[in-house]
Amino acid sequence: MNLQTEPVEPPLRVLVVNPLSSGSKLAVTEILLGTVFGTDRYIDLILLVYSNEIPLAEEFKIELRACAFSNCNSIQVSSDLPSLSDADVFTFITNFPNPNRIDFTNIEREEYFDTLYLILKIAYNLTTQLPVKELVEHKKKITEKKTHKPIIVADGLVTLHILSAICKDLPPDIVFCPSPVPVAAIFVLADYLKVETRKFNHVYAWAADDEVFHFEIEKPLILDDTMEVTGKCGKELVGNEMLETFNFDYLQLNDAWLKTELVEKVTSFLEKNPYGSIYRASEMVKTLSSIWQSRKKPGHKVYVNVGVISDGSLGTSKGYPCVLPVIFEGDSWSVNKYFERDSFLLQEINRINKTTKAHREKLIPYCKKFLEDNVIQQNLMATEEEATTISIVSTNF
Repeated sequence: MNLQTEPVEPPLRVLVVNPLSSGSKLAVTEILLGTVFGTDRYIDLILLVYSNEIPLAEEFKIELRACAFSNCNSIQVSSDLPSLSDADVFTFITNFPNPNRIDFTNIEREEYFDTLYLILKIAYNLTTQLPVKELVEHKKKITEKKTHKPIIVADGLVTLHILSAICKDLPPDIVFCPSPVPVAAIFVLADYLKVETRKFNHVYAWAADDEVFHFEIEKPLILDDTMEVTGKCGKELVGNEMLETFNFDYLQLNDAWLKTELVEKVTSFLEKNPYGSIYRASEMVKTLSSIWQSRKKPGHKVYVNVGVISDGSLGTSKGYPCVLPVIFEGDSWSVNKYFERDSFLLQEINRINKTTKAHREKLIPYCKKFLEDNVIQQNLMATEEEATTISIVSTNF
């Protein structure tokens, strides 16, 4: 007897950029295990590599096949540059030492060159490969209720800057990245107070990178804490009993301390550059999972801090990448305005805006010059006789 009560969804096409990195391999494993999209959704996995990496990618493909993941429908190795219609989910785990900020003093290093070349080549072709008619139809398609918008998730804000500036006609509401700020804030605070990380209340984060940021923690600081009705001008973070258990007084743990000393501790932690492969894979998986939860359950809202292309909410610079507390619902997201009347936050947003614009002013001219010298210029050198050959070669790495 057939007990199927719901139609089987078509396989989800997941394209992984730079899949041979350690972080990507860990993320791919979690995706095929069903951690992200559920065990009931088949996956068509596309491993996008340079043409000279195809043998290694084929070995990785065999290894994945040997694991016999139950929801793996197919695995394809490709070096063809993708268009926006070639996948439902795009993931970018880069080789940047810091995915949220580029060190321009060391930008000539080989790892920067390889990663920039990869991202710029994809960004330049992501929508330009779509014919005008197909692009119009694709835009109509992703606005239909029954068709999910594509998802692009990178490992940091640098990739968002590049994609938003270089990739023509890219919808700004489909690009995301995780942020290290809320994770670092909770880790540092848990270590300072000797409290388990799961016991803290929700964190709200706004950031231009991992140096210029602001965060707030919903009160009370500890979930099972009870705060008194009367307090010291509403600036307390925990109740009196909790303060006693920490052996602190009010001056050692208040709102001013959170905005100064705790921020300094978090900044110091992030300066250690904690962006290893495990971190990148973990945050990628959590971000994808949060986005997908709201799509899988109609009417379900998910509250999370992610890097997005700003829509101008809360006075942030529209069109510029930054980290914001957002609410996912279905295919859409909106900025969480829980702290919109906080005057200190508005000051911090002005500081964040200046930093994001400064990043763009430095990064994008460099990327455009890099693009002209290393990507576009190669095609401009072709003769008429070579045009056909070049048009084929230029679609892969």
